[in-house]
Amino acid sequence: MGENQENMEGNDMPKDMRDSLTTIFKESIQETDDLNEIAQKIKQSFDNKYFEGWNCIVGRQFGSSVTAIEKTHFFERIGPLYIEVWQCK
Repeated sequence: MGENQENMEGNDMPKDMRDSLTTIFKESIQETDDLNEIAQKIKQSFDNKYFEGWNCIVGRQFGSSVTAIEKTHFFERIGPLYIEVWQCK
């Protein structure tokens, strides 16, 4: 799989939200290589667009166990990075 290809890992997020998240992510990695800044930008964008309570992890390797509101979980590899986003109460 090429570095710019996406790999679906586990999502219950609606397609329009996934597309928005992927766009924000790709724009962010063009602006900075600081993974914390990328995660913060995604979280803030989703808090503003889809109400507060969003969480975001970006990295090359990590483990997680989350409880998410239904239809808000996104976990995917985009290029060399994994991204996990979810909303909780």
